[in-house]
Formats: sequence, C-alpha cells, structure tokens
Amino acid sequence: MITANILFNNKFFLKFLCQTLDEIGDKIEVCYSSENFDNYVDNAKKSNPGLLIMDLNSMDGKRSGIDIAGLFPNSTILFVNACSISDFKMIEDIRIENQCSVETLSKPLTSAKLIPVLLKLIDNIELRQSENFIPLDLRSYPDTVYINQKDIVFLKAKGRDKEIFFTNRKRETLLNFSFKKMETRQFPGSVFIPIHQSYRINIHNIYKIDTVKHQIVVRAFKDKKPMQTMQLPISDNYYHKVYNLWKKSSK
Repeated sequence: MITANILFNNKFFLKFLCQTLDEIGDKIEVCYSSENFDNYVDNAKKSNPGLLIMDLNSMDGKRSGIDIAGLFPNSTILFVNACSISDFKMIEDIRIENQCSVETLSKPLTSAKLIPVLLKLIDNIELRQSENFIPLDLRSYPDTVYINQKDIVFLKAKGRDKEIFFTNRKRETLLNFSFKKMETRQFPGSVFIPIHQSYRINIHNIYKIDTVKHQIVVRAFKDKKPMQTMQLPISDNYYHKVYNLWKKSSK
C-alpha cells in the first residue's frame, strides 16, 4: 500500500483531496493531512510517505511546497496550484537537483483532473520501488522515465552529460549525471561497472571481450536499428577485473 501525505492551506480542498484518494481503492491511502507546514514536515520525516501532495502556494507567508520538496530528495510529489513560468522553473530545479518525480495540477481541482494524475503517480511509485527499474532524466523527456536495468547496455561520457545506450530504443542523453554518483541514482554498482574513464557498462550486456584488441563487444540499438554490434575501449587497469566478472556472470 502506498501512503500519501497532504499539505494544503484550505480546509475544503484538503478534505476533497483526502476523499479523492479514498475513492481510488486499495493502492493508496492517506497517511497524514495538515494545513500546518511544520507538522507536515515532522510527520513526513517520521513516516516516509510514498507520495507528497502539496499546495505550491505559501503556507505561512514565507514557506511553500517547494521548500518542503528540498527536504525530501528522490520523492514523488504532486504540486497543486502550479501555474506561472517561475513555478515551473522551480519545479524543474527540484526534478534535477533533488531527483524528484514531480507532477503538477492547476485549479480548478476536479476528480476528473485529479484521478488520472494520481493513477499515473501510483504507477511511477510502483516502478521506483521495483529493484529492476532505474529512474532516468533524459533530454528528450520532460519527466523522469523508468527503464528496466536489463535494457541498458552502457553509458558514455559526453561533456557534462552522458549518453546512454539501450537494447530496445534509440540512445538518449542523460542530464547532469555523474559516474561517481551512479549508485545514488539507483544504478547498482555490481551491475554497472567501469571499463574506461569515459564508460560504464552493464556486465550482463557484454556480448564478448576481444582479448587480442582489448575491446568489449556489445549489441545495442543504434541508428534506428536494434542490436547493432559496437566495440568499446577497455583500459588496461580495468581489463582483468572486467574479464573475470564477465566470465563469472556468464556461467
């Protein structure tokens, strides 16, 4: 069961949000609801809810839902009342800097508008909770997408960003991604290993290792064609470790 905490500075809408979540069924329940900023934060820190629903407007003349989002990285958030260009810029910063999955709704609030967004968020949360799916912030998508780790072949440094190659879709650009922080972005270190300063590879998607040329051969989606053979460099200081790991994983 996914739990949700709701913060709204209007009793009518607070009650409406709680009732709407109750209507959805057995996938989500309201853990806590409040009009008070500090009480909401204290409860969320203790209960660690799966979904944060918050009014983007100021709660006390000083603080808003944006301030709370900064306290809960990697959260799933629904902001209500987002409407201005500055709102959306702040929300985009939250997505990138705090690695949050964010949806927005503007007034007037209705069940017809709210329920589809809640169902989408529930699906996203279930994916985030699955060990096999990794959240990715890709240049060509406005929101975080979730990809099964088995479909990721390798990552390649490209300036500040990284290119990511798949088995079943065209390559994409990862935004503001650091190899040093891969595990905090849900890339398991036992699966995605370094082969070169500029490359990280899924150990299970190594097709073969060329022991003569010291290259790794993979098969990935390239130039609109699936499973094209590609050769990747492997540094001497990684070669023996990668080779042994690959042989072990291939058994």
